[in-house]
Amino acid sequence: AIVDEADAVLLDMAQTPLVISGSPRVQSNLYKIADELILSFEEQVDYYFDKERQEVWIKNQGVREAERYFRIPHFYKQSNRELVRHLNLSLKAHKLFERGKDYVVDDGEIKLLDATNGRVLEGTKLQGGVHQAIEQKEHLNVTPESRAMASITYQNLFRMFTKLAGMTGTGKTAEKEFIEVYDMEVVRIPTNSPVRRIDYPDKIYTTLPEKIYATIEFVKQVHDTGQPILLVAGSVRMSELFSELLLLSGIPHSLLNAQSAVKEAQMIAEAGQKGAVTVATNMAGRGTDIKLGKGVSELGGLAVIGTERMKSQRMDLQLRGRSGRQGDIGFSQFFVSFEDDLMIESGPKWAQAYFRKNRDKVNPEKPKALGQRRFQKLFQQT
Repeated sequence: AIVDEADAVLLDMAQTPLVISGSPRVQSNLYKIADELILSFEEQVDYYFDKERQEVWIKNQGVREAERYFRIPHFYKQSNRELVRHLNLSLKAHKLFERGKDYVVDDGEIKLLDATNGRVLEGTKLQGGVHQAIEQKEHLNVTPESRAMASITYQNLFRMFTKLAGMTGTGKTAEKEFIEVYDMEVVRIPTNSPVRRIDYPDKIYTTLPEKIYATIEFVKQVHDTGQPILLVAGSVRMSELFSELLLLSGIPHSLLNAQSAVKEAQMIAEAGQKGAVTVATNMAGRGTDIKLGKGVSELGGLAVIGTERMKSQRMDLQLRGRSGRQGDIGFSQFFVSFEDDLMIESGPKWAQAYFRKNRDKVNPEKPKALGQRRFQKLFQQT
């Protein structure tokens, strides 16, 4: 087997299951009932939610509320097993899955988003009733819950091939994983032309509003020069927020995310033209080749602006690599904050303590970048 974008398929999607589904379960109206009760629950009173660890469960107070609501004496009794399951599914749907980040609603259907590139995963559904719970959360028609008859992960599937090879522009940083998991050697091939792109150090801010304000101001400055800009957000929701702020600033632009993917080819073709501003999710961060328009090289080439660090260094490198392709000139710049999802989920405790101590001391409209070396190192390693 020869795999294109090998690190994305063999590593990022390694534990993604390929499932053969059988006949659906008997449809239940418990999704609607469970959703109604969960909506009345109070966070940290009726249920516990840890955003950092992505954990959620019903607390004793929530159990008592459920017993009163359903008029049952013992919530965890064997006969109530399906009720308990549906309540937990509904709770997960509301707290662990975010519209515009994990999925979108398109033509009355829940469509999952690929965490590595922001694209819609066509024909893919969550298993175990979670998909149906999200449908109920969004007040859509609840589809039948299918049964998984057999499944295999991408990793186990590709390990069955006697010969396996692949190509990617960011394989060297994951060399250890390729060797340990697939016994594959990573060979670096020199670029056809010298890399002329400039990768600037991150601009780090304490709060999210500070970062957003600073990003918009930076876009204005670059746009005034006529240099084309690719602004990449971490989710559909954030891409739409940046789009709204650019409209308020009077900056015309294109918006490329899972909701507008049908126009992707046209948007990418225009993204390298003089004065173009393209706001996108990280679906524009891998495998897209943006051609520079006439006179753009003299302006400095394509400016790639990342609005947060991605979940792996390879994804950051892929994003930077949209600029300076085939020896073109260009630059990349990341804007990050201590309120970014990656820092909340994976940052060390001292960083979270720093944020809590300093978040009320800043003025979002007068953003101040943090230049300490330890902060630069923190965001590079997290």
